[in-house]
Amino acid sequence: MKRTAAAILGVPVDAFTREETIAYIFHLVQCHRTDRTPRLVCTLNKDSLADTLAWRPGQTRHPELLSILRGADLVTTDDTRLVWASRHLGPALKEPVTGADLVNGLAGEAARSGLSLYLLGGAGGALLKGASLLRERFPGLHIAGCDSPAVHVEGAPLADSPEADGEILEKIKSASPDLILASFGSPGQELFFGRNRHRLMVPVTVCLGGTFDFAAETVTNAPGRMRPGFLPWLLRFARHPGRLVNRRLLDLVKCAAQIWPSILVYEYAKRVAPHPYLKRCKSGVSYKYMTRGRTQVLHLTLPGSVDAGAVPRLASLIPKRPTAHLLLDVNDVAFIDSAGLGLLLSVMNLWAAGRYELLVTGAGPYAKKVMASNRLHDLFSGRLFDSLEDALAWLDRHAGESASCIEVAQGADSSTIAFSGSLKPIGISPAEIRGIASRVKGARCVLDLSALHSISTQGIILLLKLRDAVEKGGKTCTSQGAHGEVAQMLRVTRTESLV
Repeated sequence: MKRTAAAILGVPVDAFTREETIAYIFHLVQCHRTDRTPRLVCTLNKDSLADTLAWRPGQTRHPELLSILRGADLVTTDDTRLVWASRHLGPALKEPVTGADLVNGLAGEAARSGLSLYLLGGAGGALLKGASLLRERFPGLHIAGCDSPAVHVEGAPLADSPEADGEILEKIKSASPDLILASFGSPGQELFFGRNRHRLMVPVTVCLGGTFDFAAETVTNAPGRMRPGFLPWLLRFARHPGRLVNRRLLDLVKCAAQIWPSILVYEYAKRVAPHPYLKRCKSGVSYKYMTRGRTQVLHLTLPGSVDAGAVPRLASLIPKRPTAHLLLDVNDVAFIDSAGLGLLLSVMNLWAAGRYELLVTGAGPYAKKVMASNRLHDLFSGRLFDSLEDALAWLDRHAGESASCIEVAQGADSSTIAFSGSLKPIGISPAEIRGIASRVKGARCVLDLSALHSISTQGIILLLKLRDAVEKGGKTCTSQGAHGEVAQMLRVTRTESLV
């Protein structure tokens, strides 16, 4: 099976039915048997979008959460509003796929195929009740384990999360399940997977969004035609009426403010784009490799219309594994829909995972407006160039600078630990942290973040542990220079005053 993702507000959402979604998840389980890569499945709705995106088009509320959603192996939506919006952005999504649909379908298919589930999230008693309901509804279902851990995503407890997560991961490893159904709520479930992906040996983790006990009860009791919308909302309203009204109303207004600019840009372009011109250059794709010293560059000129019809051909031209820097020339592009933006997102994710750069040349007012209204500004910030020559000159100067670097400079009575690039460490050990702290001389240490352009929660954990290690040596430790995405990550994780 192949993904058919459309980009909605900067997040790729897959156009699958409920049955196709279940089939694709089990296809991902099979893929794990050959490549041993853990996969992530997310459920997107207006609440998670509100947690991810800021009110203003040029800003992101939670950069790491947005990155995780973009890099997920499958993204469904349980929100009928987003399904409606997709019809005005390109190819329409087929139908909502709720967390209850996933629990129901995955449990049924797992019972038939002999695969096992591990349930994470919800209150302990309610979680066990939910597991019992699933076993009753699907005889033969093997639930390898249930756990209701506390997952830290902000504040001082974040520093202790590697050890706390380690206990959960050991239980999961011992149970050896085929699927994890995670229900910490957004963003806890996504961040838990993101920071533990390298330690998680389970084929697929499915983020359900709400609490598991609610999902299980909905699976058992809700009529099929009511599951996607009214009954789940009614049950939540009966439990927390005031909180639900305030949260839903605010998120609804925020989601509408975010989605309408992209709809207006799409509808306007669809009506005014020069269609005869688009037909002439729809197949005008230029594809060539260039050598620049030791640097290999792939130059791909996109056609006038980057829509659902052009996506298959463009996808066939793009390598599955980056072996060169990629320059996308969008000078001829006069129309692009959500399917075309979905392709751009997948290509960006592919190149971001490696050591090669992806740059965009020839972006005119329309292309920039599409990127801004569809919340892709952060992906192309600093990566837009007027000409091929400007992009190549940038590669000569900056290629490879995104790598993380930590340098310790010692002064007479203080030391500075300078961070640069992207601080997203994987599996840094306590011994390595103590080693960096041992190089600090003098009574004062400064963490200089001015050259750091991005950071993950793992990076923030590293800063917190490094600060603690320095202060255990009797020294003071402060930070300076946090800006842009780094400052926003410190704010959203409530660690700005701690670092």
